[in-house]
Amino acid sequence: MASKKTNVNKKFGTTWLYIILAILGAASAIYGLVTLFTEPGNEIPKIGALIGGTLVTWWAVKKAIAKDKE
Repeated sequence: MASKKTNVNKKFGTTWLYIILAILGAASAIYGLVTLFTEPGNEIPKIGALIGGTLVTWWAVKKAIAKDKE
């Protein structure tokens, strides 16, 4: 009887993808926060980067935790 092999990359490959997305989202949020207070003028894109980066980070961390629990 042959043993059933599981593909480790199938689980951890997408987990690493979510971790990388979380890091990029956090970098975007930090950039938006820093430039919001240091560079005057044109605040809308900076607020957008802050909110978007925060949402992407939150979503990616949530998905990585859910994928890890599988």
